[in-house]
Amino acid sequence: MSNNIVNLTRPKEKPLSSLKQLFSLLIPHSVPFYPQSKQFSFHKKSEELQVLLLIKGRIEIYTHSCQILFVDIDAPAILGMQGSELLYEAYQFQIGRKSDETIMRTVPLSRCIEILTQSHGLSAMLDYQRYIRDYQLYRNTILACKKTQDIVCALLNEISEFPPEKRVKINVANYIGERSTLARSGIMKVLALMKEENYIQTEKGKLVKILKQFPA
Repeated sequence: MSNNIVNLTRPKEKPLSSLKQLFSLLIPHSVPFYPQSKQFSFHKKSEELQVLLLIKGRIEIYTHSCQILFVDIDAPAILGMQGSELLYEAYQFQIGRKSDETIMRTVPLSRCIEILTQSHGLSAMLDYQRYIRDYQLYRNTILACKKTQDIVCALLNEISEFPPEKRVKINVANYIGERSTLARSGIMKVLALMKEENYIQTEKGKLVKILKQFPA
């Protein structure tokens, strides 16, 4: 488990061509969605399952069980095509803290499947769902890990994959703390060790670069 976690990499970039096709098919049949607060749900138990189209802005998804930031999603994105009610029980949805404007629309899941079937959009749907599934597996693998150092190193690898203009805005300790159940003291201890042993270069709490492969 340890080796796999340390060398784990995020799934490839979201399949934008498939997303573009899905948006073009679904948006004409969707309606605007206006959440009443920063925290929201786009499904009520007594109603039909909905598919959410994130057209502009960012959504943050937290685990209900321990309030870990599971993922932050930038537009364009689609949620709810899995057709799982557990999605709404396991996760909490929130408008991104740094999102200036968020535009969302919804379409009933049954109507979504009907449209994609009739318009030959199922291939694009499967391609996008493959990306979602891989990301969920990636994040769950990190959350299931028991070793503090392995979790910290895996998330350092994640930060290192961001473009420089995004990476320089990320406080490493805060980023890791929001996405794990680790104590801040444990995070800081591992970061200090990685810096001392020349695995990473940091400046003012930001990751400059990874200097060599982390120990397994």
